[in-house]
Amino acid sequence: MKTMLDVLERLSRLSDTYQFATYPVIKPINVAEHSYYVALSTMFLIDLMKRKSIELKGIDANELLQRALLHDVEECVTSDIPYDAKLELKKIDAEGLRNFQTDIVKNLLGKEYEHFSIIWGVAKVGRMGQVLTLADRLALVLYLLREYNLGNKYAECLLEKLPRIIEQENKGKITEQLAVEVNDWISVKTSMLNSSRYIEQIFNPMMHINPEPEMKKEGL
Repeated sequence: MKTMLDVLERLSRLSDTYQFATYPVIKPINVAEHSYYVALSTMFLIDLMKRKSIELKGIDANELLQRALLHDVEECVTSDIPYDAKLELKKIDAEGLRNFQTDIVKNLLGKEYEHFSIIWGVAKVGRMGQVLTLADRLALVLYLLREYNLGNKYAECLLEKLPRIIEQENKGKITEQLAVEVNDWISVKTSMLNSSRYIEQIFNPMMHINPEPEMKKEGL
């Protein structure tokens, strides 16, 4: 029998499981951090849907956040499988790969937390799955922007590819309007990447809150 602490102890390995293992990075990001930013992005996307009066039928905010937090839990065992490798594995045996991951999650969470295994299993299914997929991409964009600002030129190459991927993934879906807004934001941010003032804003957030007043010229 698995206790809550047994499961949490095992899942804590996500903080030692890093993404982008096959890419040069300046500040590595672990899966636990990534899952947090996916959940945070999910929360803001739901809010944006409300603001834009997008139909929320079938969207349970609480379950969607659970999906965000659980969607990569198998990686505390498998580690993060590089995107290109995962695509190739799916071509070879998509069902086998999914069954392998499912067995890992079931063993990881045990019968006591089978309801969480079920949520993991449908994380990217249906209307809620569409929102989560976009949130996953948005979390990736945030990381790549930070990497680029730190001087990682490889991040620029990945940033250039993402808008097209995001557009294709969300075409005709509940998230299509949101994807357009995300891509517009990416376009604005990438056009500013070489701006020294933008870099200053990123690393000195206080300038947004309390900008320096202009100095009055004193007469002689």
